[in-house]
Amino acid sequence: MKRGEAVLFLGAGASFGAKRRDGEVMPLGNSLRDLICDRFLAGTCKDRSLDEVASLAETTAGRAELDQFVANAVKGFEPTPAHLLLPKFRWKAVFGTNYDLLVEAGWAATSPLQTLKPIFRDTGIERDLAAVVDPLPYYKLHGTIDHLHDPTIPLILTQDSYLTYRQNRKRLFGRFEDLAREMPVVFVGTR
Repeated sequence: MKRGEAVLFLGAGASFGAKRRDGEVMPLGNSLRDLICDRFLAGTCKDRSLDEVASLAETTAGRAELDQFVANAVKGFEPTPAHLLLPKFRWKAVFGTNYDLLVEAGWAATSPLQTLKPIFRDTGIERDLAAVVDPLPYYKLHGTIDHLHDPTIPLILTQDSYLTYRQNRKRLFGRFEDLAREMPVVFVGTR
């Protein structure tokens, strides 16, 4: 890690403990599932998985409405002390499955060692990295709420989106596979 040769992988649990200013806690996994059930499925189906519930909600209300609901559910949260600590290390790359903007907020709130560059699609990667000084690629594997309405890179949330997850993201997943073969991976994501 001192040489900046570790890869950071952030799963859903990396957002654990994030709060809004009003004290509301970031909904993760089953909490997000339950919110979707309450909004789109009359509170039913809470015994099913998040991707199943999201698929049912998509059928009921449409993908745009589901995505907007999820975006509203995960936006406006403050970075945790852990998010503020991440920029104090040098990383080879950061990969994540979270849609939220907590990592970006953590970088913006500190004096980072590297310039975080979110990457969420296969095109323009090298051009985007070359556009900043001391770039740190942050590969948002499951999409991001700040490009919510781009149908070419939907949030990976429903059963169908898990089947087509590599569409316009094949290189992102390939970069993780390549780096994981050669570098240590620090995984943060479960509690």
